Amino acid sequence: MNRKSLLISTAALGLLASASSAATITLINGSFEAPATGKIQSGYDGATDIPGWINNDAGPYTDTGVENSGITGKDGDWTTFLRSTDGGAYQVTSYTIGTGDQFTLSWLAGSTSGEGLNTLQQVTLFLTTDGGATRTVLATNTDSFGTSANVFNSFTLEYTATAADAGAQIGIEFDSLNASDAWVGYDNFNLAVIPEPSALVLGVFGLAAFTRRRRA
Repeated sequence: MNRKSLLISTAALGLLASASSAATITLINGSFEAPATGKIQSGYDGATDIPGWINNDAGPYTDTGVENSGITGKDGDWTTFLRSTDGGAYQVTSYTIGTGDQFTLSWLAGSTSGEGLNTLQQVTLFLTTDGGATRTVLATNTDSFGTSANVFNSFTLEYTATAADAGAQIGIEFDSLNASDAWVGYDNFNLAVIPEPSALVLGVFGLAAFTRRRRA
C-alpha cells in the first residue's frame, strides 16, 4: 500500500469511528444556574428572565421558576420547580435533524413537595420548523417519582429520527401531568446525538473508489 492509500485508509477509519461517537447539542441554561439572582416564582418569561427557556403558555405562572433549594442529588446550586397548575417551559436548539440521528436526553427530576408525592413528570423531545410556535412530539417520558420528596433521580429519553423529521430543529419541553396542586423539580438537562452514519460510510466508499481509480 502506498503512502497516499495509507492516508486515505486512515481517514476512512476515522470517519467510521466518528460515526458511533455522541456529540453534545448545546442547551442554554440546562442546569438553571442563571440568572442566580434569587428565587423566581413568576415563570420563565417574567420580570426576571430565566435564560434559555420559554413559557409553554401565556400564564400567569403563580409558583413556578428557579430556586436555590436543598434538594438531594441536584446539579450545582439552582434548580427549576414547576407547579402542576402552571404551564411548563420549552427550548428550541440550533441542531438540524438528519435522518437516522440517534438522540439521548438526560436530566434530573423529583417531587419537590410533600403533597407532590407520586407526581408525574412530563419531558418531551419535539421538532419544530417555526421556532417552537408549532411543536411536533417525537418522544415523551411520564415517569412517576414514587414516594420520595426532595430527592432527584436520573432519567433518560431516546429517539431515532426518521426521514420525515429531517431538516427540522429539535427541542425539549418539560411539564407536570398532575391535576392536583403539586410541584415537580427539574435540573441538569443534557442532549446528545449520534449522527446517522450512512453519509460517512458513503464517504469511505467514495475515498476507496477514488483510490482505485488513481491506481488504475
